[in-house]
Amino acid sequence: MGTCLVLLAAAGCQSSGPARGDRAGTGDPGLEPGGAATPGMQGESTGETARVVPGDEELLRRFQSHEPGEQRVALTELSVSPDPRMAPYIAACLESPDPIVRYQATTVLSDLGARNAVEPLIGLLDDAEPFVRSGAYVALRKITGQPIEFLPYGSEPERRTAQEAWRQWWMSRGR
Repeated sequence: MGTCLVLLAAAGCQSSGPARGDRAGTGDPGLEPGGAATPGMQGESTGETARVVPGDEELLRRFQSHEPGEQRVALTELSVSPDPRMAPYIAACLESPDPIVRYQATTVLSDLGARNAVEPLIGLLDDAEPFVRSGAYVALRKITGQPIEFLPYGSEPERRTAQEAWRQWWMSRGR
């Protein structure tokens, strides 16, 4: 994982819009007054609210920052010591314009076993970068245990067929 950390340090985690959990672009990182985090990732239906422990507030603020350096620090911390409550914030990095950041987010989500990230990971199977597609596929296999084949360097029609197989499987599971 050391190589990923070095690559991450050279990249940035920046979403093209307000980060998920940023309530309507207000800059609110999703902290409720009682100390609960409300990540707000689409498709998330845990019904639970993660408790914020001392130090989490700073990590959440870094994820919500529009400064790539701050987001890099947050992702780096989580790649060393993954925290499942941060999965929605990590998943937002899957939308980064930087392919290295997208790849790093796939590896951290994979380490977390973040089932709520399956849908966006399926979306990354058509990423422009083969190494990002590969990271998404490895994460999907690890998180779901499904043996659905996918060739990151395959032809576009082969990749689309496999991506559709993943989508169909996910939809049949009731998400």
